[in-house]
Amino acid sequence: MNSEKLNRRVAAISAAAIAVLFSGHALQTILPYTTYIILMAAAVTLPFTANDIARKNLNLARSALLAITAMTALTLIKELGQYYLTYAFMLAIVFVAFRITQSYSFDTVMNIFLKLMTLVTLVSLVCYILLNTTSMLDWLPRYENVNGAEYGVGVIYNYIVDVPERNCGMFWEPGMFATFLTYSIVLEIAFNKGKIHVFRLVVYSFGIITANSTAGFVLLLLAAVLLLARSSSDKVRYYIGSGMVIFILVFAPMVISNLDNIINSSSLAENPYIQKLLSDNLTQTSRTVAFSVNIKIFLQNPLLGAGIIPSEEQIKVVADTSTSTFLLAAFGIPGILYTIFLIKGILRQQDLNILTKVILVAIFTIIVNKEPHQQILFTWCLIFYMLDNDHLTINSSKEIIDGDTEKAQVHQS
Repeated sequence: MNSEKLNRRVAAISAAAIAVLFSGHALQTILPYTTYIILMAAAVTLPFTANDIARKNLNLARSALLAITAMTALTLIKELGQYYLTYAFMLAIVFVAFRITQSYSFDTVMNIFLKLMTLVTLVSLVCYILLNTTSMLDWLPRYENVNGAEYGVGVIYNYIVDVPERNCGMFWEPGMFATFLTYSIVLEIAFNKGKIHVFRLVVYSFGIITANSTAGFVLLLLAAVLLLARSSSDKVRYYIGSGMVIFILVFAPMVISNLDNIINSSSLAENPYIQKLLSDNLTQTSRTVAFSVNIKIFLQNPLLGAGIIPSEEQIKVVADTSTSTFLLAAFGIPGILYTIFLIKGILRQQDLNILTKVILVAIFTIIVNKEPHQQILFTWCLIFYMLDNDHLTINSSKEIIDGDTEKAQVHQS
């Protein structure tokens, strides 16, 4: 292996490791000093990003990067430089995500992601069964995270000691696992223009079921409708899919908000898995409270926001807050840019029919508003990829070239 190929492979492996670690992995909260890894990665790649901005046309992705940087800088100045490390960490996530999307094609990264998620989910399903039916995983070391939650750590599979009946995969909580499984299903159905891998979809679906996440079940239902929406040529499937989307979007919020009353009035209340949905509904309530708190903070600080830390201090459960409203609270009116960029990226995909776009907007909006994603690197990667190109596709039949540093896609000016 020549030195150039070796360097590319090392770079690809390093990028993949950083992307996994800073996309909701359990170790991110168990080992908080990992923050410095992303800061160093951003510093190392900053000259390349600066060169991109200076020498290439200012397309949507680069404009988004500059806008998010300006938004963060203005609020930091307003805060007189307080908590600068928090702002630096957020910008580091954004800059590294942008660098990944400029160095590796969407096709390459998403092929790797889907294979990784298939492996992680298969391992997690086996471990989930072993954990809940045997004592074979008692040897896994246990560590507390920054919030005092105890984990059994197997790196590719981690579990929360207090809730072993909920599958976390390698992530810090079951809801995040359900999120990434939903991403996997969406990518497989909407962006894979070849033959759909049914086996993968079945594996991902079982992963969501074992995560036992209320929001995950709603997302799984929406993702399933993508199969009907994938081809607009079949009018029957198209109209059926449209009807299902409307039904889900109208009635799902009503069902979730009244889930405790519905279950308590039925014979299902004693089922342990159904009881979990009751407790999870309390989490939905805390998310609703966080939403209203965010809006209140925003209305008090509409121009440049209250700042990240001051906003977090006013929310009881930060992990349950929505990204869209939290960024409004923290950064004021400029905070809406995140949501605009996300929706704009989906709507500009020319290979998707209108129903698919509507479903994807619904799925992504739910995802980023059921948990904070401003520091989830993979979500930023998706945003930059969609803004950078309006014909994103995955060719899952080809071999992945190690260290693919030449973009396979044509950048849009």
